[in-house]
Amino acid sequence: MSGARGWVLLLLALAACAVPSGAAAPEGDWNDVRALFAVGRFGEARALTATLAAAEPEALPALYWSYRLAESPARAERLRRELLAAEDLGSEARDLLRADAAWSAFGATDYETAHDWLEEVPAGDDESAATASYLGGLAWRARGDATRCRDALAAVPPGNPDYDWARYRLSRLAHADGDAALSRRYLEMAGRDEDTPCRAELLMMEWMLAGESDAQAATRLGRELAHRFPRSLPAALVAEQAERQAVLQRSLSAPAPAEDPDEAVEPATPPPGRYTLQFAAFADRARALQFLDDWRRRLPGLHIHETIDDRGLKLYKLRAGSYPGMSQARDEADALHADHGIQAIPVKAADSP
Repeated sequence: MSGARGWVLLLLALAACAVPSGAAAPEGDWNDVRALFAVGRFGEARALTATLAAAEPEALPALYWSYRLAESPARAERLRRELLAAEDLGSEARDLLRADAAWSAFGATDYETAHDWLEEVPAGDDESAATASYLGGLAWRARGDATRCRDALAAVPPGNPDYDWARYRLSRLAHADGDAALSRRYLEMAGRDEDTPCRAELLMMEWMLAGESDAQAATRLGRELAHRFPRSLPAALVAEQAERQAVLQRSLSAPAPAEDPDEAVEPATPPPGRYTLQFAAFADRARALQFLDDWRRRLPGLHIHETIDDRGLKLYKLRAGSYPGMSQARDEADALHADHGIQAIPVKAADSP
């Protein structure tokens, strides 16, 4: 492989090579930078990159590794644009950089910019096109377009690194729609490869589906998840749900306290207030469930309130709290905004804007 295009394609491959973990940053070439990067020795890679780039600051390898090792998002974006403007940059490397720009925008919740970058990646069967399909599915879901989300995720081909992730997302969408059979089929399509990076997530989906029909299988899957992936987010979510169920079961089985006729009977719960706080409203149930998962720990009592709008379409509104008057609801909304940076709208408990 030779020429500027060959350099960038070789560097993008990131083939690992052994570097002694305790060695000082060597004097070397761009292959040594690649080797240090592959084993996570980023400080030494930056030092060597600075030395090599001083001699050829405009060379494609210098731009590329300065971009990959940049600690400032603004600097990384500037270097990426310089790379994309280079005439000698190969088309495959150019598409991968565009996909990387889309991922950066997606991570910053700028979904419109992510779509703009993805539109510059041509459709095809190469790695960048498949990556764009998976990311496009996530971005369409974030924008509330479930149909385009499914179409994009379904376009990720077998054998691609994102294939299992795409099938896991499709399984979640089907489960959120109440189609357990389709959710299971997507899990079967993902396979049982132990090396897949989303194996814990796939196990969690199996646990969720089993919990609706086979309690013993759900228990077994929960234990397997905790044993094999004890530090994963899916294991934490399953453990949290199991603890809630245990608390509920204990409360149901606890003996009721004996009544004392001489004591005044107090109501178990205060009467519901006239106002509540509304945090969000979605037409897509999957987005509502995601919001619920993200915020329920910080917003006690957060729940989904389903309504029908004037067009006859279902809306999923995220609400929490019960307040006797508008002033109390506003005070709580201000406190939540100060503590968590989340906006809430006080609404009447019986309706909403």
